[in-house]
Amino acid sequence: MKKKNYKVIGISAMTFQAEDAKFLIKKIRKWLKNIIIVVGGVHFSALPQDGINSGADYVIRGEGEITLLHCLNNGFPTDKKIIQGETIKNLDDIPMIKMSDIQPFIKSPERYYYKGLQTITARGCPYNCNFCLGRDQRPKGLRYHSIDSIIEFIHKIVKTFKITSFNIVDDIFVIKKSRVIEFCEKVKERISTNLRFHAFTHAGHGDLNLYRKMKEAGFHRISIGAEHGNADILEIMGKNITKAQIRRTTSQIFEAGIDANLLYVLGNIKETNETISETIDFAIFLHKKYNTTSWFSYMQPLPGSPVYEVAKKFGNFINRKHIYHNIDLCYVPFRVSYNHIIKERERGMIQANFPAKTEITIIENYSFFYIFKQISVAILKSITRKNSFELLYNIYEKIMLKGKN
Repeated sequence: MKKKNYKVIGISAMTFQAEDAKFLIKKIRKWLKNIIIVVGGVHFSALPQDGINSGADYVIRGEGEITLLHCLNNGFPTDKKIIQGETIKNLDDIPMIKMSDIQPFIKSPERYYYKGLQTITARGCPYNCNFCLGRDQRPKGLRYHSIDSIIEFIHKIVKTFKITSFNIVDDIFVIKKSRVIEFCEKVKERISTNLRFHAFTHAGHGDLNLYRKMKEAGFHRISIGAEHGNADILEIMGKNITKAQIRRTTSQIFEAGIDANLLYVLGNIKETNETISETIDFAIFLHKKYNTTSWFSYMQPLPGSPVYEVAKKFGNFINRKHIYHNIDLCYVPFRVSYNHIIKERERGMIQANFPAKTEITIIENYSFFYIFKQISVAILKSITRKNSFELLYNIYEKIMLKGKN
């Protein structure tokens, strides 16, 4: 960075990345005292003062593309440090990224099993789940890139990097049936290479015919935000779905010949040991019936989410400095046992993902590696008192930068 003579550094972070972002701010400020540091992303949009208190010069809340470009061209404001970002109305107004700018991030795609790349075709979600970013924290409505622009981007990626697998990370890709059909048809028309796609759907969206069209276009896996197996907790979450809808959508994806992956969240407010066990049992049932895979996250009361403001009324935060990663238990509802939620998650990760005949071996191996990992992390943290990013940097600094300062 010193050699490039940068004048502005931008850092974006979700909440589980916030401590790493603060560490970067500290290091950059040490190296380049006069540089302007701008932070954004979901975490600093929800808690902008956290960014300022951590040493950033400015925080841009919400979408930052237009606002940051305006500041770079016209100067940053002198009367405020927290800036509200301007929402992009037409996503096609964003210039397509140059392939040369993607190159450094690709490096050796052959080392990835699917040679995959993540891409976003739309922004926004019509739902308001209590554990996700609240409606008051995000732009209204859904906005889409045109299908033609998406196909052009995919075609360039395939031609330039020989990548054939794409993970579409829209909140819900299968939400506008006509758009999904147009995408599938144009993939088959314009791209001769056989591609593989993964995307997200919402229970109740799509139908068997649509999922069959997706299968023909190369979709091999679809994830469903099922979130829970108890009707009352689904209602508390604000999911606007039922267990029957989850099962029906799962069966349609299965019948279309696509792998269904279900995502669950354990430990929401008003949970009990029984509702958690009900969710695990539901996931295991779907696995046996439709050969699904499942992922179980612990509910994180994230800043900016509706549940963030009420979580303390219904449970306890575990006293840890670095929280908010979905596999780290940082919050336990009053009517849930700490040991029960951990054990049930382990049961779900095994029995809702693997054939019964392999479970004994997997349990033995999983338990060994889980214990080994927990002990290793505990030792490292007790020695360093630092987060993982800082620890890795310190190792890099000692090995790679020795004698250069």
